[in-house]
Amino acid sequence: MSDFPALASFSGSHRLLLLLAPGTHSPAYEQQMEQFAGTEAERQARDLVIGWVLYEGESRVGDTVLEADEARALRQHFGVDDNDFLAVLVGKDGTAKETYQAPVAAAAVFAAIDAMPMRQQEKTGDA
Repeated sequence: MSDFPALASFSGSHRLLLLLAPGTHSPAYEQQMEQFAGTEAERQARDLVIGWVLYEGESRVGDTVLEADEARALRQHFGVDDNDFLAVLVGKDGTAKETYQAPVAAAAVFAAIDAMPMRQQEKTGDA
């Protein structure tokens, strides 16, 4: 993800869940956001930041607003059409770890993170 300046700033410090969706009013986007409602403590414990990369509307990762051309490039990088949804879990190393074609339960994302070797080191205090 180093090809994307807005994402590069998270490398090494945060994991990202990128939600590529048509817009904030798409049913898949709304369902995905509902899955993560009330999970702030769990996300913080795992250094997880949620970002949305939209076809229509403002795209952002955490507090960082993505330029329209960077959002388009991300959607193209992952092969997401204008009306499609894709959730991508990006590790602290900047690589895509998991992709989900439909909204995914927060517990499943947390389990995927918890299974990562770097997360195992974090939990044992070796990181």
